[in-house]
Amino acid sequence: MSNTHHTSQAPTSRGPNRRRLVLAACLFAALGASMQGCRDERSDAPPHQFLPDMDDSPKFKNQGRTDFFADGRMMRPRVAGTVPFGENAHADAPTRFMYLKDSPEAFRGIDSSAKPGPNGEVSYVKFIPAAVFEDYARLTGKGPDESITAKIVRGQERFNIFCAACHGYQGEGGDPANFVGGVVGRRWSYPVPSFHQDKYRDRDQPTGSDGYIFHVVLNGVAGATPNDPKKMPGYADKVTEPDAWAIVAYLRSLQGAWRDAPAAQAVATPAPQKSEVKP
Repeated sequence: MSNTHHTSQAPTSRGPNRRRLVLAACLFAALGASMQGCRDERSDAPPHQFLPDMDDSPKFKNQGRTDFFADGRMMRPRVAGTVPFGENAHADAPTRFMYLKDSPEAFRGIDSSAKPGPNGEVSYVKFIPAAVFEDYARLTGKGPDESITAKIVRGQERFNIFCAACHGYQGEGGDPANFVGGVVGRRWSYPVPSFHQDKYRDRDQPTGSDGYIFHVVLNGVAGATPNDPKKMPGYADKVTEPDAWAIVAYLRSLQGAWRDAPAAQAVATPAPQKSEVKP
């Protein structure tokens, strides 16, 4: 009697796995062929947007308007009681005065000792407050005399950047009729005033005080009526209070140089260039 042994084999999955491998290889080959077909090709068709909400998401732009906020502004004001990262408001911090702003004279140019006018008019300080130079000296680590000189130099830099375009580098103003003044002042709709007029030199006149000029630098000049656009825009978004006082300091030195050198009053009017021909 012969013994016959039957060996039972476990089922194998080699067949299905082989089919999967062949299918994967075909897919990769097709993908490679499609990528080769895209090389160096150009198409006017728009690209595919797999996440359109990321491509077309709304965004806020500088100086834009939105109905999302009650004030209609896209640019948000600084949050009250906060300090920019990297700075502090500690009692011994040299920049602390910039956050307290507890002096109406230094930060608004207003004479707090004067009584308001019959219609609530304020009086501006005639001279730059001494605290302005003290704060600047503490901020820069300079001595009193050195601080004043540095303040004037800083004012010249700020004046040339923000003011000279309309008022001219000598503060002579702008006149569209005679093509005098800064590049913008020459084309303004009405003559831009000269800082060498008596009403801006005489501190006894309301428009001649240091505080008033400081106020104008930051807030501009209102129009004839509340509905009219400003005659001059304010620069508070570009110029800090210390820099506004620096501009005033430089302007006073500019007026003094103009007064002491009468020949400088005859401002040479440059010949109009081709790009500057009046319309």
